[in-house]
Amino acid sequence: MLLTLFSSCSKNTNSADTIVFNANVWTGDENQKTAQAFAIKGDEILDIGTDEAMQQYKGSNTKMIDAEGKFITPGFIDAHMHLMRSGEMLLNVQLRDAKSPEEFTQRIADFSKTIDAETWITGGSWDQTQWGGEMPRKDWIDGVTPNKPVVVMRMDGHMLLANSAALKIAGVDKNTADIAGGEIIRDANGEPTGLLKDNAMNLLLDIIRAWSEKRKHEILKAASQHLLENGVTSVTDMEGLNPSFQSYETADQLRTANELNIRIYEGAALGDFAKVNKADYKNDKWVKFGLVKGFVDGSLGSRTAAFKYDYSDAPGNK
Repeated sequence: MLLTLFSSCSKNTNSADTIVFNANVWTGDENQKTAQAFAIKGDEILDIGTDEAMQQYKGSNTKMIDAEGKFITPGFIDAHMHLMRSGEMLLNVQLRDAKSPEEFTQRIADFSKTIDAETWITGGSWDQTQWGGEMPRKDWIDGVTPNKPVVVMRMDGHMLLANSAALKIAGVDKNTADIAGGEIIRDANGEPTGLLKDNAMNLLLDIIRAWSEKRKHEILKAASQHLLENGVTSVTDMEGLNPSFQSYETADQLRTANELNIRIYEGAALGDFAKVNKADYKNDKWVKFGLVKGFVDGSLGSRTAAFKYDYSDAPGNK
């Protein structure tokens, strides 16, 4: 059982909503490392201490929870994540542990049968090192998704694979010029293989992430639920103002509706950080801005990180 423990744990004579007792609590406080019980009111800890001491907060409507000696720790904090992207992945095809090209293809084929013809197949989080390093190509999946557009991300978020149907919708073909800061991978004849890197991915992502407000809420709730189930109660999100995700706006809407159940420390890209000081961006204990993110190249796994010499398995690329 995991709960966020706040630093403010002063005495409060108000009745608690909940008292957890008979527990083995690690507080994170050097002056009181362990405790037996704590009292909760609303979304804050009133006090923490012995079972006996917490009885002062017991009222006629206080819920009493016997922890039966279980260990309780403050909630974990994920210090670097992409919140909306994670939720999107959870609601779509899962490829993270696909061990072969055949399994990669089969998972997409199976997922395709669960959605209607108009819905894009997204998600992914694939990793080519799981099957020896060969990069996937659109012909791996065209046969099982001839009419359904597919866009599946590599695990690092710096590369995606699109099938022919998706490339056609986006207007990406052999005549499409590379995007500054990105690359369309091509075969010997100049035809796109289906792989797009970094900024070139926006040719597809700008289309598939035109989500409705309802869908954005579903995505953030899916991510939040998964985090809570794994003991994570606070996150640092790298894409607070990314127009493809609108993480801050979505979190703010859920907070206003009292449906936000994790704390979010939002980050903004270098080009967007000046917007954070505007009055319409509220900062409170649930959602706040506090970091800026910038990078100059890409990632090792996608072969987009800048090297002095060529990659050993990709001559000409450095």
